[in-house]
Amino acid sequence: MMSTARCQHALKLKTMKSAPLSNGTARESPDASQEVNSATLPSTSGWLRTSLGQSVSRLLDRLPAGRLTRSVAVLAGSTVLGQAVGIAASPLLTRLYSPAEFGAMGVYSSILAITLIVASLRYELAIPLAENDEDAAAIVVLSLAAIALTVSIMALGVWWLRAEIIQWTNTPLLSRHLWLLPVGFAAAGVYQTFSLWATRKKAFGLLGRTRLSQGLASVVTKTVLFPFGLIGLLLGSIAAVAAGVGSLACSILRDDRDLFRTPARRAISMAVRYRRFPQVSSISGIINAAGLHLPMLMLAYLYGPIVAGQFALVRTAVIAPTGFLGQAVGQVYLGEGASLVRTSSSALHDLFVLASKRLLAIAAMPMLLLVTFGPSLFTFAFGPEWEAAGQFARPLALLMAFNLVVAPLGHTLNLLERQVLLLVWDCFRLMLVLAGFAMAGFYGWSPVTTVAVYSGMLVLAYVILWFVLRTSIRCAMHKGPEQG
Repeated sequence: MMSTARCQHALKLKTMKSAPLSNGTARESPDASQEVNSATLPSTSGWLRTSLGQSVSRLLDRLPAGRLTRSVAVLAGSTVLGQAVGIAASPLLTRLYSPAEFGAMGVYSSILAITLIVASLRYELAIPLAENDEDAAAIVVLSLAAIALTVSIMALGVWWLRAEIIQWTNTPLLSRHLWLLPVGFAAAGVYQTFSLWATRKKAFGLLGRTRLSQGLASVVTKTVLFPFGLIGLLLGSIAAVAAGVGSLACSILRDDRDLFRTPARRAISMAVRYRRFPQVSSISGIINAAGLHLPMLMLAYLYGPIVAGQFALVRTAVIAPTGFLGQAVGQVYLGEGASLVRTSSSALHDLFVLASKRLLAIAAMPMLLLVTFGPSLFTFAFGPEWEAAGQFARPLALLMAFNLVVAPLGHTLNLLERQVLLLVWDCFRLMLVLAGFAMAGFYGWSPVTTVAVYSGMLVLAYVILWFVLRTSIRCAMHKGPEQG
């Protein structure tokens, strides 16, 4: 049974390191704590229990801190629902926008995702860890000041390097819209900061509502503005984040305004106290984000925005949804593992193996469907222009499956306090990605071949990570529960 202290410890671990393990756009979320209305909880919880088997279900039922388990399921369910709105609208949007416009949007999003890591210099990660609300509020102010600085730097960089950015990304469609990068950067940075404050305050209902409002705002904006072309997609993305910022800002001003009248010296003190976040976490975060988002930029550079757009659709329609499912399972695994790691490493090993088998069973059917019918499915769902996306989906289906199986279990390294191994793996994955695309450019591979090699290399990386995770648990078993 997990004590309240251990529940809080598990939640802190998740906040500090869950982003690099979830992907999507599910690893893609600095953003990790979301939730839905409690009315949706039973179906979400039931799916998670079925996925992980009856033994995990019994563990969930025995937890005295049921609020943690419910919150985790609610947060995961909100993420899935928020994304489901966008995914459900994809067949409409792919008929309103061209593959080239989707490719330009993918390039914009990838640049934003990589640079967003340093928006607040990672100080936002310290918000849930502060000893009291006054210190946490000072960190929020510090984070907002850092965002003002980094937005200014980005704006200057976009203005100074505008031609080079267009040349490096091979997306001339973006030339008139690069000014939106600093705007989206600022909005996403503020949302990232405010959402972690809401997480600290356990405002899970508010976070859930922002996720749903973001999905709706994105779809409505993109649909209404489609006559204007690419800018409709870009403004839809910004509108989604702005909707979340507005909701969170109103809540903060209503409930916590006095806390933010913090003296500058307290913010400076927090900057010194948590200086390791910009010194260490920024580097590891950029490496992780680059491994996730460079493929989009490299495909655009090598083959142009149309190919990048086809890849972007597969990422949105296939990889991201499974990533979010993996994130949901990973959150449950983290909560369960935190209760086992100090009492029974062998039980943690059993949970690891059980979760691996269940996740593999879940991933098998969609993988086989995509490998067999990928082009036909994409043509039917998204229109004849998107057949190439179905060709990409075939090799990426294997990556989808391994990502779903392994990524949620990556929390094992957090539980065992072996985060350095995760950083090493992130570096290894980034080197594989760079090597794969370098070979594609050197040998002149076709887009499908390049995507297949990229998928194969990442599958190799995930296989290696799975064995690293299992070996780490076995080493902890040999050390014994007190040392493991």
